Amino acid sequence: MKGLIIEGVAGTGKSSLLSLLKKDAKFLMQHPDFKIIDEETTTGELVVELRNPSLSDEDRYSRLINFLPQIRKELEDGKFLILERFHPTYYALMPNCSLADNFDEELSKLDFGCVLLDLPDEDLEMRSFSKPEMEEQNWMPNLTSWYGSKEAAVEAFTVSQRKRREYLLRSKLPSLTIFTRDKDWSSYLEEVREFCKS
Repeated sequence: MKGLIIEGVAGTGKSSLLSLLKKDAKFLMQHPDFKIIDEETTTGELVVELRNPSLSDEDRYSRLINFLPQIRKELEDGKFLILERFHPTYYALMPNCSLADNFDEELSKLDFGCVLLDLPDEDLEMRSFSKPEMEEQNWMPNLTSWYGSKEAAVEAFTVSQRKRREYLLRSKLPSLTIFTRDKDWSSYLEEVREFCKS
């Protein structure tokens, strides 16, 4: 495997896992020259762009299209790339657009895998909306304003998570689903290390 996508809705633990990978001695021995591309680069303002009717789905995917040459170059330079979110997120938010499959085909050829961090749907309200750092950012009031109600925001996250699960069933990428309810990060880290050996 030459690269990895870390997927999951907010609150499933992407930041926690990435933070551990950065300083994990065993992972560093496996991949001494790795690079993390954060979601500011991969998804950017996608959620805002979805509200802009003048943009087509192709317009919204242009961020990924423009980023593919950099992915190829980084791999050619010998880096192991970790992408925080990629085309499964786009599929989750735009499931009727077939472009996700084009990226899936391309990343399959480039030898990427995908790790989905998942939670029981009933845990999403607590984990995705009620963390202290999210409260500091007025996360819930902003989402309530955006979606119209707290219930609608939680439902949107639930649907988004289900769409990510759905996409893994159609993806050509080798995949690993990790259920992060117990926050057993050392165990999850070991699972990712083993997965990346394939």
